[in-house]
Amino acid sequence: MRIEISDEDLLTIKSLMLEGRVLETGGSLVDALRGLRDMMLDTYGPVVTVVLFYRLGMAYADKMIEVLRCIDMDDADLAAALAAIGVAEDVSVRREGGDLVIAVRNLIDESMDAPLVDGECSGAGCYFTKGFIERFVELAYGVKGAIAREVKCVLRGDGRCEFVVAVR
Repeated sequence: MRIEISDEDLLTIKSLMLEGRVLETGGSLVDALRGLRDMMLDTYGPVVTVVLFYRLGMAYADKMIEVLRCIDMDDADLAAALAAIGVAEDVSVRREGGDLVIAVRNLIDESMDAPLVDGECSGAGCYFTKGFIERFVELAYGVKGAIAREVKCVLRGDGRCEFVVAVR
């Protein structure tokens, strides 16, 4: 099945991605991403929405790495990067063997009325965070094909969303 996205929708998406700055509408990046999520869900459904959000998360990690490229990366940098883009709070990163365990309070899907998506992750914000973590770990830690698994999710009743990624 081929997915068609109109030029008007692409323009809306691009305007909502403006480098994480406060947008012309006066809202925050989180507000913009929530609006984008709702528009995409209404227009294209959950599958296209989470794929887009996953890719947006990766794009934001690329931007963050460009800024941080000059310093040595550590686990605290991953936590700081997630908090800095403003889509997560209460971020923690810990090591368990050869894995990183990243816990966040996802602000995109923080309300319990956020739409759930069947699959490993629960909401569009979870997929954004998953994409960000995977790309950040690939670039900062040199892990090819990093895969983050969401093992806990606020939308499924947990206290915070939690992702596990191997960095061996």
